[in-house]
Formats: sequence, structure tokens, C-alpha cells
Amino acid sequence: RVGVLLDCFVTYQDTLYSGQIDNLSTNGACVQFGSSKRPVGLQAKDALHVAFWTSWGRIESEASVAWSDMESRGLIGLKFTKMSNESTSVLEQWLSFENLTRELLSNDIRRREILLLGSEVVN
Repeated sequence: RVGVLLDCFVTYQDTLYSGQIDNLSTNGACVQFGSSKRPVGLQAKDALHVAFWTSWGRIESEASVAWSDMESRGLIGLKFTKMSNESTSVLEQWLSFENLTRELLSNDIRRREILLLGSEVVN
């Protein structure tokens, strides 16, 4: 699972809602909706459609609601249930790239901290 900020569109009972994915994996996503327009009545296992874009391309999937905290925080957890091979490929490539980028950045930060600590010891 990767922490992200991606705009998305969720279709539930023939109504389109805009939200933001803040957590994403190959199996599902956590979506937050703004306070103005939220899907009402969502329950676990309800079916919906989600679409979002990455720098690698568009991803669309049928999904089911895994959990909902719509009332207090405007959040739902989605489980992807039916995704095209093309969308699956884009998602897997993008997540791999994001994980690699985060790992490289983390390693670079650690190296800089070690160098900084080393220079403080010398001085």
C-alpha cells in the first residue's frame, strides 16, 4: 500500500462523485470525499465504479465497498473487483515506480543524515 494523493471519480447508483485517493494498492484504495457532495447510504459490499489517472495512464475498475466511515470522515475503503488487463498493468507499473522512488529517497535521506552526523563528530 502506498500513500498518495490522486483525484478520482466514483460512480455509485448512477451518480458521479469526485474524491481523492490517499492510499492505494493493487487490491484497493482508500477514498476521501469532500464535505459538499458525498455518496449517501454506502454500505459494505456495495458495488461502484472508480476511475483515476496516474502519470502512467488512466486506471478504471469495478469495486466493492470494503468499509465505510462516510458519516464522520467521508472515507471509504474500496476493494477492486474487476479491472482490465491494461489498467492492472498501469497500476502495477506505477506502484512499483512509486515504491522504488520512495525507497531511493529514503536511502538518500539516511545517507545525508549519516554524513551530517559524521561531520559533526569530526568537528
